Amino acid sequence: MECLRETYSTMVDKLVSEFYKTLLPSEPFSDGSEKIAKLFIRYEESIEPTEILLCLLEKPPSASMLEYVLYCFLDMRESDFDVINYSIRFKRLRKVFTGIRLREDNFTDEAYHTYNTISQICKLGSPDSIDIASQVAVSWLNKMKSGQRLSEREYLQLSLLMKGESMALKMQSDWISTNTDAYNMRKMAKLLPLLSTTDELSQRMLETATKISRNEPVGEPVLTFEYTMKSDQLYKWIKKLDRDNPLVASLLKMMFTQRTRMIPPTRLAAVTSIVRFLSDNKGSPFEWISNALGFSSKKGFQIHVGEKSQRLHTVLADPGVIYHGSTIYGNFNTMAINNLIGPDRLSIQLDVKKSYSVQELVMMGLRNDTLMCRLLDNPKVYNVPRLVEFIAKTSRSMLVLSKISSTRELNSGLVNSGVPLALIQNPTHLPMRLLRPFINPRHISLNDMRLIIKSPYGMRHDILSEIKAFVERIK
Repeated sequence: MECLRETYSTMVDKLVSEFYKTLLPSEPFSDGSEKIAKLFIRYEESIEPTEILLCLLEKPPSASMLEYVLYCFLDMRESDFDVINYSIRFKRLRKVFTGIRLREDNFTDEAYHTYNTISQICKLGSPDSIDIASQVAVSWLNKMKSGQRLSEREYLQLSLLMKGESMALKMQSDWISTNTDAYNMRKMAKLLPLLSTTDELSQRMLETATKISRNEPVGEPVLTFEYTMKSDQLYKWIKKLDRDNPLVASLLKMMFTQRTRMIPPTRLAAVTSIVRFLSDNKGSPFEWISNALGFSSKKGFQIHVGEKSQRLHTVLADPGVIYHGSTIYGNFNTMAINNLIGPDRLSIQLDVKKSYSVQELVMMGLRNDTLMCRLLDNPKVYNVPRLVEFIAKTSRSMLVLSKISSTRELNSGLVNSGVPLALIQNPTHLPMRLLRPFINPRHISLNDMRLIIKSPYGMRHDILSEIKAFVERIK
């Protein structure tokens, strides 16, 4: 029996160890949350969830990975109403209308198409009319909140306006990425949290706008973990857990607290940085985040800092943070959150200036296509062995992969010799004209081509046919 128990434990350890390899801290917490939920769903009948959970919490590859996992459990999907409310100010859409009316030349075809569509369907022609549209959208939102339905045309117009605001926000993020000094790694590290948050918000606006266009019900805030598992399955999962285990009980307490407070993880990470400083960086991410959650609400935080008030003031002078005796108060709406979190959106040591390697910054910027293309122009990036190869394997961006396949410095030479093989094995549908030149022994060895033919799992059929034809020709 003891032997079986050891075998079972080893199997769970191996499962979780392999699972950790699929988690990328560069990904949004929502992506990690969905992966964790699906892990439990997949093995719900064969492995006790307590075993998997304890292994996740007790055997992470690093403290930062544990912190990432905890934020994944606490990640939340904002209320659709909150997203709509934020979107319908139309601040950025107004700038697009102004710029196009003034015939500025820095707008894409997509921006002109959005402008023309909104102008025609919503009957808006000037920047001032955007302000009127905002007021009308507020009345639509109030109707939706009260349970009333909008007309089909009103749903369409609201959806189009929100998609326009999402596009305008993404344009702003792309402009910052394009005009950032790709050689200044310190500036990159400061910008990454802002760019990641902006891109995620733009995507959330787009998702909500799509819901509205399909006349689907808009929802209240919910934990991403719960959203993926579905509420019934979450309660079933909780019932199966060993709630007498202190670690399990602590995590559940944090999740239940978060279900009522719904604090965005980046805000929680900022408070966690303060907690780390006050505890002299002693303890674990579990303790830091648990305490930070206890001190925080959706709008801000309140912490009794005692005699450390003056010392904290030397590393945290922020207009959104008020020092009152031995207590500090923070307002998330006025704080510079990005100064309290790292480029990976995790907590930082406030009294230590951490420098990030090129590899770390690239990993953290993987989801921002414009920024990634800028980074790939930097020799500090493409001269790091296997770094471009990693991007070529993991990226699903047509923009990034096209740049790698069409730029000689990125796909040739000793440092990047593995890039051509990574490109043809990437499932993204890059045009064949970009990939065909790599099907040649100068880039991919005949031995590798024969291995692909022998084991073609996951290969695109058109690429496999090209490889077979090439090998046949040189026999």
